[in-house]
Amino acid sequence: MIDCPHCRQPLADNARFCHGCGAALSRNTSPRDASTTPTIVSAESIDPLIGHTLEGKYKILSRLGAGGMGSVYRAHRVHIGDEVAVKVLLQEFVKNTSALERFRREARAAAMLQHPNIVTIHDYGETTEAAAPAFIVMELVRGTSLRDIIEGEKRLPPQRAVALMKSICAGVGAAHRSEIVHRDIKPDNIIALPPEPDTEGERVKVLDFGIAKLRDMVGTTALTQTGTVIGTPYYMSPEQCKAEHLDARSDVYSLGAMMYEMLAGGPPFTAATATGIVAKHLTQPPPPLPPELRVPSDLEAVIMRALSKDPKDRQADATEFSRELQSAMLGQTAPSRSPASTRQADVSEKPPARQESREQFTPPPIEKSSRAGLIAAVSIAAVIVLAVIVGLVWMRNRGGESENKNAIIASSNTNQSPMPPKGALTIEPPPAVAPLPSPQSNTDSNSNTNSQTSPTDSNPGGVGSAVEARSRAESKILAGQRLSPADLEGLSQLELRRLRNTVYARHGRIFERPEMRRYFNARPWYNPRPDYTDAELTAADQANVQLILQTEKTR
Repeated sequence: MIDCPHCRQPLADNARFCHGCGAALSRNTSPRDASTTPTIVSAESIDPLIGHTLEGKYKILSRLGAGGMGSVYRAHRVHIGDEVAVKVLLQEFVKNTSALERFRREARAAAMLQHPNIVTIHDYGETTEAAAPAFIVMELVRGTSLRDIIEGEKRLPPQRAVALMKSICAGVGAAHRSEIVHRDIKPDNIIALPPEPDTEGERVKVLDFGIAKLRDMVGTTALTQTGTVIGTPYYMSPEQCKAEHLDARSDVYSLGAMMYEMLAGGPPFTAATATGIVAKHLTQPPPPLPPELRVPSDLEAVIMRALSKDPKDRQADATEFSRELQSAMLGQTAPSRSPASTRQADVSEKPPARQESREQFTPPPIEKSSRAGLIAAVSIAAVIVLAVIVGLVWMRNRGGESENKNAIIASSNTNQSPMPPKGALTIEPPPAVAPLPSPQSNTDSNSNTNSQTSPTDSNPGGVGSAVEARSRAESKILAGQRLSPADLEGLSQLELRRLRNTVYARHGRIFERPEMRRYFNARPWYNPRPDYTDAELTAADQANVQLILQTEKTR
């Protein structure tokens, strides 16, 4: 590994320009062989901050890395005793007083982001020392950068890439909901941690929220300045290349470029210089993923949408990008085949969710209790038919079928029952005991104002059972349990949306939409809290939200 001579960013041996500051590397060719090495001077041995204590609180132990904004150090918190990461900003980024004041506000906003997938900011300070004019104290994350993972494994399988991107988007999406744009999303700013005993899969932490905005504010924004570029060229959105206004969709472009690199082993656009890469971001469509990677076509389509030149054509934010990636993975069992590339679907990669959906159409075996119930129903029907026959025979004996029918109708209209002869059977033959009615007669009788049939009684598998299913699912959510696809069967879009918001409401989230506010204010367990944050969601909560969202998209 080598360091950039301009910003001290660690680089690969064959790097042609710094992916941290964008500067081209000057190289000298050895006369003895054809290899080239950059002319660099290691700063580790002469770093004046090693062993120094900032503001009497943070003792610098070692340098962890460097970038275009400054260097990152491992430090000891003198008064507490733990270790933190300290990012010392370069003098050029703090000498502009107006930009520094805006950056203070940005740093405070970033410090308010409390999310499991975002590195926590502990402190911000300014000194009169030339070596450390301003610094940010952050959570020290012991893990592996996504840059190292990609360089070590070259290409990640789609399942792992989507799983990592889901966690990345969870953190970036939380920032987008707080109207904070990262502006410098790249593999170097993503740290992967191994799974803990009580968690599933790798976890990630996103670094440097709000840091890149300072670079924009101090005027190093134009590519006309020699060797200067905003952000990291590989992952810059077209509007960022043109120094235009940025919003969450610019981060979506960077996430798409990073997702492309995770699958393909390299970013979508490469060139010998940073300017060449920027030109491709502005003018060229991203190349399709190589067919031999066998990336599902739905997944590739989501990535290409994120890499659209026009922000209006991209996903609105990181959360929407994550949802589309996960939905594409659920549909990967039969990727579409284009004439240019014949991709074969891997049967072993069919997701369990699709198998479960097919099993839903397999009728369960009839239990003994079900057979007994069926026999009882048939017996009751036989008794009713027998009673009808006896009544008709009695009416026929009383003076003719037509006259008896007229008498019965008149009696039912006046609510007066005819007196049967002495010794006759006292069986009333009202219309309800006529031969089994047709579907049309059911409709007519349901419209009668005297009908007492409830929706639940007339439709055992309809409204009543759906309400019971939602109630059961709500109880599991409130108990902190994970839902299964079977818990969501038969629920409407509205019920699914209410269940999804129940995950947040159980922690006290206050809703903006009036209909949701009214619904949860009527729930006896709901306790709204102004200090609610999404960081309170448990692993079961997050799993329930994703399952309900996937179910909503399939309905």
